[in-house]
Amino acid sequence: MDYFTKTNDELLCIPLVEDQAAVPNLAGICSTPGVDIVLTGPGDMALSMGIPGGWKDPRVQTAVAQVLAAAKTAGKPGMILALDAANGRALYEQGFQLIMVSACALFAGAARDFLELVERG
Repeated sequence: MDYFTKTNDELLCIPLVEDQAAVPNLAGICSTPGVDIVLTGPGDMALSMGIPGGWKDPRVQTAVAQVLAAAKTAGKPGMILALDAANGRALYEQGFQLIMVSACALFAGAARDFLELVERG
């Protein structure tokens, strides 16, 4: 098999939709041939909307929901970052099929568990 054909078959194309300027173009982004998964970033989406730290803001959540809806319409799974297990469960229930785990949250939780064990002796 040709190297480039094989490589193309084995790579994922995952556009990162994290700017409000992308929202009006979601149908085109999600339906682009070769796109496999659609990833959104609510933290950066909030920044692009002038709402630093506002990933829970209703305007940001509306944009995130629009990304997920466009991905579903195009037959692509939606992907997002979970801040913790409870957030991951909520995102899954919203319809995201791929949930990334925050390494910071994992490390912080592991460090907290470790310190609790050390304190107990």
